[in-house]
Amino acid sequence: MERYVSTTRVAQGPYGDDNVLIATSQPGTPDYSSAQLTIRQGDDLELDSKDGLPYVVLSVLGHGGSAYVEKVRDVNTGSVFARKTYRNVYARTLQEAKERFRNELRILHRLHHHHHIIQLFATYVAQRELAIILHPVADSGDLTAYMQDYTENYHERATSDIGRRIRRATLWKAFGCLASTLAFIHEQAVRHKDIKPGNILIHEGTILYTDFGISFDFQDQGSTTTGHPGTRTKRYCAPEVAYWNNRNSKSDIFSLGCVFIEILAVLEPNLLPDSLLQGPFFETFDRLPVSEEISSRSLEEPYDDMLRLIRNMTDPDSQRRLSAAQIILRLGNSRLAVKWFCDKCLRDSTSHQCHAPAPARQRSWKLDYTRAMWSIVFIITSCLIFFRLIEFGPAASQVPTKDTIPSSDTNPNQVSAPPFSLEALFVITNPFLDPSLALSSSASNDSVFIDTLSYTSNQKWYFTRTDTPDAFRLHTVQKGDFASLDVFNYIGRQDINLHFYSTGNYPGQFWTLEKTHQGNVKFTNHFTGPDVYLGVEKDSLDVRLSNGVLLLHHWMLTPVDRSVKGTAE
Repeated sequence: MERYVSTTRVAQGPYGDDNVLIATSQPGTPDYSSAQLTIRQGDDLELDSKDGLPYVVLSVLGHGGSAYVEKVRDVNTGSVFARKTYRNVYARTLQEAKERFRNELRILHRLHHHHHIIQLFATYVAQRELAIILHPVADSGDLTAYMQDYTENYHERATSDIGRRIRRATLWKAFGCLASTLAFIHEQAVRHKDIKPGNILIHEGTILYTDFGISFDFQDQGSTTTGHPGTRTKRYCAPEVAYWNNRNSKSDIFSLGCVFIEILAVLEPNLLPDSLLQGPFFETFDRLPVSEEISSRSLEEPYDDMLRLIRNMTDPDSQRRLSAAQIILRLGNSRLAVKWFCDKCLRDSTSHQCHAPAPARQRSWKLDYTRAMWSIVFIITSCLIFFRLIEFGPAASQVPTKDTIPSSDTNPNQVSAPPFSLEALFVITNPFLDPSLALSSSASNDSVFIDTLSYTSNQKWYFTRTDTPDAFRLHTVQKGDFASLDVFNYIGRQDINLHFYSTGNYPGQFWTLEKTHQGNVKFTNHFTGPDVYLGVEKDSLDVRLSNGVLLLHHWMLTPVDRSVKGTAE
C-alpha cells in the first residue's frame, strides 16, 4: 500500500514569506523492511524505479518553488536524513530541473568540509524524481522557527532561565558564524543568492547554511552577473537584485545584513523600529537607528558596533559594503568576539588577524591572472603612455616636484623624506580621472573610495612618520591619528583591498612615495612590496592595489587649507 502525506498550512510568521508545512501522515505506510536497495554515503545512483528505496517518510520539513524536503528514515540502518526532492519534473522542465539539481550537487561537494554547511550524504535519480539525501536533520528547525520560539519564551517566561540563556547565546554566535561561513563560501567562488532565515538551520545549537539550489558558481567566470536575477526572496534581496542591476558576492552581504537585523530585533525587541521590519529591507534599510539614537538607552548589550556593521552591510551601494572576510575581522577584533563566534570559528577568526607580520618570501606579489593576460595589459598601457606623452607633452609640475622630492640612495625615484611639511593637508586626486573626484574615507565604515571633491574632512589627508625612514602613514582629518590607511591582510596573505585600521606598527600601514616623470607620485606599501601600487579602476572607481605599468597608479597631492586633525567638519 502506498504512503500518503498530506500537508496543513499554518499562519505565516513575522520573519519570512514562506508558509510552513506540517505533515499529517495517513494510514498505509508500506513495509520497506524487505527492501534490497542499500544507499551508502557518497552514492550517486540512477534507478529505473522507485521500488525498493529504503526510506520511510516521517514528516515534511518544508517546500519551495521547485522542491520539497522530507524527514526520512533509512530502514536498513535506522539513520534519519533530510531528503530534498525536485518535484513537478515534466518533460518541458526536466532539463532545467536536472541543471538545478546538478548545480546544487556540485556546490555541496565543494563546500562539504565546512562545519556550518549542511552535508551531502547521497543522491539518486529515479524516473522523474531527483533526490538529494542530506544530514543532519536540524533538531531546532530553521532560524525563522528558532527566533519565533525564542520570542515566545522570552516574553512568556515559559522556559527556565538556562533555556533562555542558551537560545540567546546561540543567536549571538550566529552573527560571527554566519559571516565566517559566508567568507568560506565566497572563497570557494560560490554565491548563495538566497540567504534568509528559512535557509539557515539550527542543529544542536549550531547554525547551518542550506539550500544551494539557486546558488551561483563563478569559479570559471567573473562574480558579477546581469539581467533577470531569476528566483529570489524579495524581503531579503539586495537593491541591485530587486532592480536587475549588476550584482556580485556583495549581494549576499546585503541579505546577510537583513538576517542580522532580524536577529537583533529578537534579541532586543525595543531596539529597532517596527517600520524597518515590515520589509522588503531594500526599501526600509534607511530606518536603521544610528549609534547616537541608542547610546542613551539602558540596554542589556552594547549594540553600537553591530549597528554600524549592519549599516555598512545594507549600504545601497554594493561597492561600499564590506566583504565577508572583512566582516570576520571586524567581529574578531572586537572585545565581544567570544560572544559572536562558536569556538571553532573564534579560533579561525583569531588566525585571520589582519596584521600578522608577513613572511619575507610573501613580498613577491601574485595575482590570479595568467601571464598572457598581463602581457597584453602591459603592451596596451605602454602604448597609452607613449601616445599620451606625444599628444600632451610632459605634464605640468604638481606637488610633489622634482626639486622638493629628495631621492633615495637605493631608488632614485623613492622618497626618503617628506616633500612637504608633516603639518600640511592635501587632497589626493588622480590625474587620469575627472578632476572633480578625490580619494576619500568613509564616514560610516572603514573603507576608502573615490567620491566627488567637496574638501570635507574625509578628503583632507596628512602624513605621519614611522620608524622606517622611507615610510609614512596616511590619515584623513575625519579618521584622525588613531586610524591609518592599511592593506587588508587575510591569513597573512597580501590582498588588493584597503581599509582604515587602528594605527599600529603594521607593515600594511607603511607607505612609500615614488615620483613620476609627470611630477605626480605613486604609492607602494611595505606589506605588498615594491612592485604593487595604489591605484583605482577607471570603470568601477574601486581603490585597490595592483601591479603593472598603469596610468591610474599616478596621484596628485594638492595642498589645502589647514584644519585641526581628527575633527569632523
